[in-house]
Amino acid sequence: AAQIAQARAEVKQAEAEVKKAEALAEAEVKQAELEVARTTGDTVQISRVEMCLSEAMVAKAIVCGDEVAQFWAEAERKRALHFLQIVEPGRDADNLEEHMRLFERISYYMALLRSNEKFAVIARGELECMV
Repeated sequence: AAQIAQARAEVKQAEAEVKKAEALAEAEVKQAELEVARTTGDTVQISRVEMCLSEAMVAKAIVCGDEVAQFWAEAERKRALHFLQIVEPGRDADNLEEHMRLFERISYYMALLRSNEKFAVIARGELECMV
């Protein structure tokens, strides 16, 4: 019975390592796709790939157990979503101003969080409300 329990634990550990490796690989693929998309200059395509990359980064942070990276990736994902809603033709035109406002607000607080330790707590709190 002990050997079976040990074997099951080893299988679970191996499965977790596979999930982590898959998430890391997916994030690397999406990063490469973004670099290719940027060469086209197509803002809509770049935005779509940024959205996919941010989702991959959220998954990567979750499987790695990194709460800070997960928070940051969620903020990036939300920011990318609002930007995509702005630039993609035919997407939610009724709420364009709201998407622009939220995109700008998230971008502002992300920049503030990166650049100014003094305001980091405020910026993080504001981002948590939006994410």
